[in-house]
Amino acid sequence: MNDAHTDGGWISGPSITTEPAETRPLRLGNHFIVDEQTIGEVVSFTYGSFWMDNGQRAPGVSIQWRAAGGHTSSGVIFRRVTDEILKVAADV
Repeated sequence: MNDAHTDGGWISGPSITTEPAETRPLRLGNHFIVDEQTIGEVVSFTYGSFWMDNGQRAPGVSIQWRAAGGHTSSGVIFRRVTDEILKVAADV
């Protein structure tokens, strides 16, 4: 995909380059954008059938993540297998 762009740059710190990528295949240790302020590292993932935001079950992936860079946040997100996430370009 040629949709790479730069996120998170500021005067005193570096920017990162991200690219839209399919949720399949994921790898342990991949980094992706969780929200505007958090880069998550994939800790574990499971493919299966999950309840989605429309109230229906669909093929998807649960992604357990922890914040990269020494932050303490972590969580689990659910995405359809057809969804894209923004991966840090070095991991794509």
